[in-house]
Amino acid sequence: MKKEELPLVYGFASCIWPSFRFPKDNLEEKIFDTVWYGTLKNFSLKLILTAMQEYATANDFCNITKIGMLCKKYNQMLDGTYIDEETTIAHIQSAVSWDNCRENFEKLSPFEKEIVQGPHMLARWSRDEAFSSVILSNLRKTIRNKLEFQREQEFLQISNIQCESLAIENKKQLSVGDNHESDSVRVLW
Repeated sequence: MKKEELPLVYGFASCIWPSFRFPKDNLEEKIFDTVWYGTLKNFSLKLILTAMQEYATANDFCNITKIGMLCKKYNQMLDGTYIDEETTIAHIQSAVSWDNCRENFEKLSPFEKEIVQGPHMLARWSRDEAFSSVILSNLRKTIRNKLEFQREQEFLQISNIQCESLAIENKKQLSVGDNHESDSVRVLW
């Protein structure tokens, strides 16, 4: 996205969320631009608007961090790097083998390898007649927990970037204000 496209994004947000309000002054506009552009700059305008529309179907209020996460998910889906529970289970199930456990383990993605923990588990699971429901249930829980943890970390990372951007912008504003006031205001203790 280009920075010049931010007004389009804000306009779209105001159309789908009645509670969304445009920045009312220059400082607020700079803060909006810093946070929104910092979160969305790596995505196309079409992807952003799609993510906003999808997010709006289930949410009454605009949350730029969650929209950014949804954009990232869609982007990963487009480039084939998105990890989901069902695909991970299918890959692991197809890798379960006594004879080819080492080769199959090497073909798994790094995330899937982390779940499986080694070729020995693929060989061990192959001895189970129907790759039991208990094993599948435990795998699903592990995958779900790891994916949830990963997404929480991404959420925190996006939030931290936004906070750092705001802190830098705030320091700029304060330093400009300090330069103008330092000559005329003295504090006496």
